[in-house]
Amino acid sequence: MLEHLCLPVRLRVFDSGVMVLQLTSQNEEELVEHTVKMLEDNSSLTAEELSQHIGLSVVMAKERLLAAEKFGGACRDDCVEGLRFYPNMFLLRSCDDFSD
Repeated sequence: MLEHLCLPVRLRVFDSGVMVLQLTSQNEEELVEHTVKMLEDNSSLTAEELSQHIGLSVVMAKERLLAAEKFGGACRDDCVEGLRFYPNMFLLRSCDDFSD
C-alpha cells in the first residue's frame, strides 16, 4: 500500500510479529554488520544495553540482535539473568585457533 503512495517507507514485519515503518533506503545487511560490530566492541550485549548505545527502543534493539543471530553474526545465551548476545566466535576465528 505504501508503494502506491510513492513514500520512502515500507511496512516491515519481523518474525516476532513486531511491525514497524522502515525507510526503503535501509539495508538489513548494513544494520546487521553494525550490530555485530557493536557486539565485538562490547564483547556482549543485552537488548537494553544495545538500545542505550544506539538510541533505539528495546524492542527494536532486540530485533536487531535477533537479525544478527539469524545471519550468523551473533550467538545468544538465554539464562536466568535474561537474553544476552555475543559475537559468533566460530566465524571470527580460524580452524587453527581451535586445534590448541
